Amino acid sequence: MRKNQTDPSLKECMIEALRSVISGVSGSNADALMTAMESLDDILAKSRDRLPPQLCHFLENRSYQKALTFLENTDG
Repeated sequence: MRKNQTDPSLKECMIEALRSVISGVSGSNADALMTAMESLDDILAKSRDRLPPQLCHFLENRSYQKALTFLENTDG
């Protein structure tokens, strides 16, 4: 798989976690927010070499809405 593409199952995990973070922030659900953020940190740590650089940048900077938009609108 090319570096500018993300494994489909990993992509779905990230999308789910990103949506949880975004809804956790807007809904003030601290537990869901922390769980989702930890999941994203873990994915980034374990899969950085298989993720597109721009997606890594968004996740490192906790730009979760940008990361979600990137995943939903690209092959990334």
